[in-house]
This record gives sequence, C-alpha cells and structure tokens, in this order.
Amino acid sequence: MKSIYLIGAMQSCGKKSKEIKAWRNKVKKYFSKYYLDFECVSPAYTSESGENHYRSDRETMRFDLRKVRESDVMLVNLRDIRQSIGACDEIFYAYMLGKPIIGFIQEELAGDGLVGYVHEWKYEQIDRIETGKDALEKACDYIKNNYIERRV
Repeated sequence: MKSIYLIGAMQSCGKKSKEIKAWRNKVKKYFSKYYLDFECVSPAYTSESGENHYRSDRETMRFDLRKVRESDVMLVNLRDIRQSIGACDEIFYAYMLGKPIIGFIQEELAGDGLVGYVHEWKYEQIDRIETGKDALEKACDYIKNNYIERRV
C-alpha cells in the first residue's frame, strides 16, 4: 500500500478543524479516483472526535513522526508553515529520511517571494513547490505521475 503523509499547520492562526481538514479531504478524494491500494495519512484525522487521545505532546510528536517514517511521499500545505513547529519538524524529518516532499501554496509566489514566505531552509528541503490557484491539484498530479503507480 502506498501512502501520502499530509503536512500542514494545524494549531496556528486560530484555524478550525473544518479548515484544517478541507484540503486534506480534497487530496483523499483526488487519489481515491485513481488508486485502490492507497492511504492518506493525516494527524488531523487522529483527533477527529475532538478528544485528545494522547497523554502528552511527546506522545503526539512520536506518533506523527512515526507516520512520517512509514509514509512514501509527503504533501505539504505551506500556508502558515512558519507558525507550525510541528509541520517544520515533519518536513525536516522526512528530508533526513530522503522522502519525496512536495509543497503547495494557493498564492502566486515565485522566486524571493516564495523563499521569504517559506524560509530558506524549508525551501531547500522541499523537492517541488506548486503555487497559484490550482496549486493543490498540480501537486497531486505531480505525485500521481511521479511517485505512485496507477492501478490496473
């Protein structure tokens, strides 16, 4: 089974659960059209009931990083990425493991604007970044065409 780990800011900027899960649900729907043996892995789904299933932040961190290690490809929503230490750690860990990391941001950013928004280190750790209106779909297309085999 192939899996994509979905990285993105979750606790910063007062985001609500619905907002956090919306792009992840689009990714899940996108790939379910093409693959039978496929999984979207997201920390946003582990606390879906609103209850804290973990006893400590340490346990949460270890669980999420284990899922990064077990996944094949990382997809990163770069919106508010500078405010999310957890997302930045997940990117770095995936980078150290040699995992493909594909990022996207719905804004039109290029060159210095993109590097300034993301941070130079994260920019270097991410293999490819899609920007603009259809960035999420372009990132999914890229993953589908380059990292996941089509079903027969």
